[in-house]
Amino acid sequence: MKKNITVEFDGGDDSYTVKKSGKSKLTLEEIQEAMTERYGSDEVMFVVIRTGYWDDTMEMIKPADSDSVSVYPYDTMKKLMSDKE
Repeated sequence: MKKNITVEFDGGDDSYTVKKSGKSKLTLEEIQEAMTERYGSDEVMFVVIRTGYWDDTMEMIKPADSDSVSVYPYDTMKKLMSDKE
């Protein structure tokens, strides 16, 4: 794994947080490599990328820094979806 990328498990919702330090943004390839190394397989993963957020006045959407994403393994996503039914 690249030294400026970390993967942490979030037990609250059984997801992983992939973070990149520095000025550059995460790429899908970097996310895939980090998760394959951390999770140990090439299973299907669902990546939640925050693309923007409302400013304090709720007047406009500002772009978010995509230096951190949430990643859900397929089994976790399946469980989360079945809990909502």
